[in-house]
Amino acid sequence: MNDAISIALVDGEPNTVGAKYLCDTQVSFLKTKDTMRVIAYQEPDFMEMEHVGAVKGTGTFRLVSIDPQTTKFVWEENLSFPIYMGASIGKFFGMALLHRIWKKNLENLKFEIENLDK
Repeated sequence: MNDAISIALVDGEPNTVGAKYLCDTQVSFLKTKDTMRVIAYQEPDFMEMEHVGAVKGTGTFRLVSIDPQTTKFVWEENLSFPIYMGASIGKFFGMALLHRIWKKNLENLKFEIENLDK
């Protein structure tokens, strides 16, 4: 992830409901510690995270089978920004920037998956 400086498990077992992660995030000149907790996990195709740090909200990751050779990865976020990050205005501009970053993250993930066997 281009915006993640580091991601660490800080409580619980990896990829289980209740697991808590701390992600040092930097977008341009803004840095934050994003604390996330797994609130739903259905292996192998669904995970929901709750952002419980300065930025609040939820994020979901789903795998959707298109056909036997194709799987679609769906990443959705619903975030609230604190006042010092501009609240609603910060969310409007921040999400536009984050969408660009996340699109690049997804392109990187696609490349990594498609080149696993190479």
